[in-house]
Amino acid sequence: MTHLDVLTTSENKVIGRKEVSLRLSYDASTPKTDDVRNLVAVHLKTKPELVKVIDIMPAYGDRYAKVRVNIYHDEPTFKKFEVVNKKAKKEKKEAAPQQEQKK
Repeated sequence: MTHLDVLTTSENKVIGRKEVSLRLSYDASTPKTDDVRNLVAVHLKTKPELVKVIDIMPAYGDRYAKVRVNIYHDEPTFKKFEVVNKKAKKEKKEAAPQQEQKK
């Protein structure tokens, strides 16, 4: 079971996002970035597509981590300021032709 506590929240009106620091408690191993993104979206009542996880910093020997996220107000602003993972984008493009060849 995971639990989130909001530590700090600041509104960056110039960019159009909220910058949030959280404390994430967990039972097993450190949660993956996608799991944290979905958990933050549910906890803060926003869409997962608008949440960017900046970093997850687990505490040595404990079952909690400090997490920093940016939550954008809309999709165009998110795309304007956040870097797209080029490696994942390239893998998707390569996987699509391989699937077509198998059919």
